[in-house]
Amino acid sequence: MSSINCLSLSPTYEHPSKVAFMDQRLKTLRVVADLTSDVIIGLFCKIISACLWLACCPGASYRYSSLAHYYINRGCDHATAYATYSDKIVNFAYNTPRHVKEILLEEVSEKKALYQMYGKKRIQKWLKIGNEIISVKKKYLSRCDMIEGGCCTGMSFEFNAKYLQGIEKGLEPLEAVKYASYRYAKGATKKAELIQIFGKALHIKKRKDLPEKERIAWETQRVVARWCILADKVGLKMQKITNYPHTDMNKKTKQLERFVKQLPDGAYTVLLTPDKGVGHAISVVKADDECFLFNPNDATCAFDIKEIAKELQSIGKEATQSPKCHIAFISFELNPE
Repeated sequence: MSSINCLSLSPTYEHPSKVAFMDQRLKTLRVVADLTSDVIIGLFCKIISACLWLACCPGASYRYSSLAHYYINRGCDHATAYATYSDKIVNFAYNTPRHVKEILLEEVSEKKALYQMYGKKRIQKWLKIGNEIISVKKKYLSRCDMIEGGCCTGMSFEFNAKYLQGIEKGLEPLEAVKYASYRYAKGATKKAELIQIFGKALHIKKRKDLPEKERIAWETQRVVARWCILADKVGLKMQKITNYPHTDMNKKTKQLERFVKQLPDGAYTVLLTPDKGVGHAISVVKADDECFLFNPNDATCAFDIKEIAKELQSIGKEATQSPKCHIAFISFELNPE
C-alpha cells in the first residue's frame, strides 16, 4: 500500500496559522483566495484521477478522487460558513480525516494499514484501551474515510481538552477557545481521528434478547463506558450527562435557551442523536456571559445564549436529517495526572 503522505498534494498535519481567523485582516479576500486555490487544486486532482482511471489504475485514481473531494469541499465549506456567520467566526473547521482511505491489497489488514498511517507503537497502545464492561473488537477496526463520514466525536473531545488546558494555563475563555480551535481548519488531528476509529471499535452489541428496560440500561452502561475511555485518551474526565428533555427541533427555542442558560459554566460535548440514522457531536463552551460553539462541520463561533439555542436546533435538524433529535450535554474536567 503506497503512502498518501508522499504526495505533495496530500493535506499535512502541520497546523495552520495560530492567529485566529477573527484576528486576521482582509477576511473576505482571504476566504475568496482560499476558495479559489482549493477549487483549482481539487479540479487538478479530478483530472489526474480521470487519467489514472483510463490508464486502469483504480487505486491511484481513487486516491486523487478523494483529494479532489477534500479540497473542493474544504474551500466551499469555509466560504459557506463565512457567508453564514461572518464576524462571529473565531476559526474555521473541517470535519474530515487527512488520510485517504487507500484501497488495500488482500493480504493487508486494517490493523496493518493503521500501523502504517499512525505508527505501530501508537496503535498497539490504542488496542489495549477498554475495561471489564467494553473492549476493542478488532473486526470493527476501520480507517476513517475522506469521502464518507467524519471525525466529529474525536474533534469535539479533543477541542474540550485543549480548551480546558488553555484555561488551566491562565488564558481568558476567548483566548482558550482560539488556542483550541485553530488546529481544525484543515481537518481532524491524528488524535481526533484515532478517537473516532477506536470509538467505533469499542463496539456495543445490540441486546434484542433483553426486555426493553433492561436492554436500554445495558446499552447505556456501555455507551457511557465508551465515552469515559475515549475522554481519558485526551486527558479528560467525564463529570455529568445532562439530557435535554425535548426532541422536537421545530419547537420555539425558548425552552432550549432556558435549558442552556441554567447549565454550569464549562466545556461540553453535545451529542445530537436521531431515533434512527447517524448523529453528530459538537462542543459548547459556557464562560460567564460568553458562549462559544465548535461545530466540526464548519467553524467555531461566538454566540449569545439565544443564538446558541437556535444554532443547536438548526444543527440538530441538518446533521441528523430529522426533525426529532435527542440532545445530551456531557461536561468534562481535566483528568488529574
